[in-house]
Amino acid sequence: MTQEVLGQLGLIYGGLILIGVYRVQPFLTAPSLDASAKVTIVSFAVAIPLLAALVMVNRQEAFRGRLTTSRIVAVTRVVAQNCAFVGIVAGFWQAGIGILPVSIQRQVVTVGSVQVYPPLRQITLLGPARHDVTRDTLGILGA
Repeated sequence: MTQEVLGQLGLIYGGLILIGVYRVQPFLTAPSLDASAKVTIVSFAVAIPLLAALVMVNRQEAFRGRLTTSRIVAVTRVVAQNCAFVGIVAGFWQAGIGILPVSIQRQVVTVGSVQVYPPLRQITLLGPARHDVTRDTLGILGA
């Protein structure tokens, strides 16, 4: 399980670095920046080096086969991931506030659709011993 966790952490750190580089790139040549663009740049300026350091720590953890117990690494994980999150939110805010309500609405509709649909129908089959066998509609009828 530890190897799986270490692999996932490495993927998360690399993905956040990639998102950070992608989100900051347009702002490097912009003539002027508003508040959300500045927040995006500053948060990723903090997050990207910390995430790169965490990638190196992750490689050492994978080599050893266990997570480190260092408090500095634990604090660095929290700071780096939170700064990346703030940078992503500020970047979407910069792209347009309309994106956030639409994505929230989509999540509400998706979660709400689970409750809208009725539960699966139950059908009753007459079994070989003349007793009722109940199976759901997605079950295999020949089994």
